[in-house]
Parts: sequence; structure tokens; C-alpha cells
Amino acid sequence: MSFFFTHVFAPYAIASSSIASLEIGLVYASWQQAADEAAKFGVRVEFLACTLFKDRGAVPPFARKATNLSHYVQDARGHTLPSIGEIWGKGVSEGTGKYLVYTNLDIGVAKDLYLRAHKLLTSEEASSEARGGDRSAKQEMALEFTRVQSAKLRAGGPVPSLAAVLAHPQVGRHPGHDCFVVPRLSVPALLATPSSLVVGMPPWGTMYHHGLQA
Repeated sequence: MSFFFTHVFAPYAIASSSIASLEIGLVYASWQQAADEAAKFGVRVEFLACTLFKDRGAVPPFARKATNLSHYVQDARGHTLPSIGEIWGKGVSEGTGKYLVYTNLDIGVAKDLYLRAHKLLTSEEASSEARGGDRSAKQEMALEFTRVQSAKLRAGGPVPSLAAVLAHPQVGRHPGHDCFVVPRLSVPALLATPSSLVVGMPPWGTMYHHGLQA
């Protein structure tokens, strides 16, 4: 079975009664819905979960578990934050898709995300070949997707449906970089190596954005 996309992410243990747990449940549902939609058109997506040893129980049933992460920092509240570079490195070395997708854990996706990305990427590949003919010389293409939602999740309140969340009007352009789609085997080594850039540290997204344009 071949995959076009390897969607890599970093789940962590969280209280099932928390608002964050509700949010993550909706995010996971959006990923699975988009993967199911893509599969109808022959575009296959695999999910690769990258966790520290202590969070291995947080891997959802629909994902394959990567080998344990080992690089992290600890914040002032005692939270362990894994290295972004090590997560991307796991995607490169243990993923099997042609393209690597990375999202933060709070980023849900539209139903057609993987299909839209597939269409753009294959179109660019075809155009590149038509222009140059030499596959080794063609330019790789990196995409970024971000959509801002203002849906509110309230503890103890009614649980919104995935359809309602996705239909909620967006409120503007997110200033960060939270969803990347890049050629898996063309990720620059610097971006797939454990470093001091960690999950929850805002500058990492900007660095990766510029690093992928080089």
C-alpha cells in the first residue's frame, strides 16, 4: 500500500475532561474525515504519531506510532516540550508518503485539504516536467495551509459537531505557520534534526517557513 501523504503530529497525554481534549477530538475527526474523502479518489494518507515515552498512551487508534522522541525542554510549569526538528526527522525517516504533512495539534482541516494539496502538487510536478523534462532538475513545491476559526469550546457546554466547527466563519489570516505540506525526502537536514526549537515556541514556524523557501 503506497501513501501520497504522511501526516506527522505529536500527541500528548491530557485529561479527558478538559476543553483541550474536546478540541483535539474535533481536530482528529477532521483529519480522518479529510483522509477518508481523499481515499475515495485514490489519494492515501497515513498518520504518524511522534511522542515522548511518557505520552505513548496518547497515540490515537488511527495513527501509527513512531519510535519514541528523546529530545525536549521543560517549561516553567513542568511541561515537557519535544523538539520540532526531531518530530520532522521521524516523519522523514519513518514515514512512507511522498509528501510530509505537519500540523500542530490544535489545527483541524477542511474536508478537501488533502485533495486540494494533491491537485496542486501533482499539477506543479506535471508543469515542471513539461518545462524541463529532467525530473532530477525539477523544483520541489512546499505548501502551507492555515484557516482561523472562532468557534468557542466551553467546559460543560454542548459539544459542537465537526460540521458546525468547519462551517463557522473564519475571522482572519493566522499570523503563524501551523500546517506544512512538503516533499518528504527533500526536507532540509537542518529542519529534520533535533534542536532547541520546540513545540509551543512560536518562532519555530517562521524559521521553517523561511527555511523551506531557501
